[in-house]
Amino acid sequence: MKKTNFVLKIMLPILSLIIIFSSCYSNEYDSTMHTHQWIAATCKAPKTCMFCKETEGLPLEHTIVTDNAVPATCTKQGFTEGTHCEVCNEILIQQQEINPLEHDFDRLNSRECLRCGYEEPKPISVISEYNYGTKIYGQLTYQKNTYLNTQGDNGAIIILIPVDKNVKSFDNEKAAKFIMGKYASGIFVTKCDGYGNFDFGNSVSTGDYIFLGISSNVLNNTRIKNEDAWQKNFLRFLGNYFSEKDVKTLSDSIGNYAWCWDTISVKADCSQKITHDFGYTHKISD
Repeated sequence: MKKTNFVLKIMLPILSLIIIFSSCYSNEYDSTMHTHQWIAATCKAPKTCMFCKETEGLPLEHTIVTDNAVPATCTKQGFTEGTHCEVCNEILIQQQEINPLEHDFDRLNSRECLRCGYEEPKPISVISEYNYGTKIYGQLTYQKNTYLNTQGDNGAIIILIPVDKNVKSFDNEKAAKFIMGKYASGIFVTKCDGYGNFDFGNSVSTGDYIFLGISSNVLNNTRIKNEDAWQKNFLRFLGNYFSEKDVKTLSDSIGNYAWCWDTISVKADCSQKITHDFGYTHKISD
């Protein structure tokens, strides 16, 4: 009998603890048998008992912080405005990347970027020689790699567009498709030979011209990175000389190849040698 009493004295407290803890963890929790141990509410969860998981109230509201927008520049990407919670660091509105804008050249008047002031370097070299007749000729080149050095840009296209003539009123579709010849609008189109040489001879009338050279070997970095910016500048440059349809045709003809331009003045009894190097083919050119 004494042994039985001893066992009961030992077991009863243990059974009481088992009943208390089992009731706390059970779905049939009895608040009269348990003191909650609360975990403070956070942005993601309400106040919660660490033992029975009972909750009280609602999660806290996020402490919202604005991630300011960063405007894109001509050469660097930007970001849209976003938000995040200062407490839990959850991103509430994701910032979106904005592509670099590229330079915005007013190509009809200057080579200076209207946005950032960057001045584009002259793309062609012109050597004038007097008393040798009126002649326009030259060479377009590129760098195939660091071992082969300068190569003639065989198949490159050269277009001369008269500045002081209303060429836009003419149908220039064939010129925009790089079909060689002299057109009623005053436009000249020719192609470089296997050594990159071209020669208009003495067929070009005196006056001011846009010299447009299109590589057949080097790609255009600007167009590949940002088609919209490329098209904007291209239209600004040639919109006064070609109809919208012909500008589209010329844009398609150029594709992703690099191009250069400058203004030249054809004078009587003055030969001009024009040269330009498009750079490396293994490194995408600007």
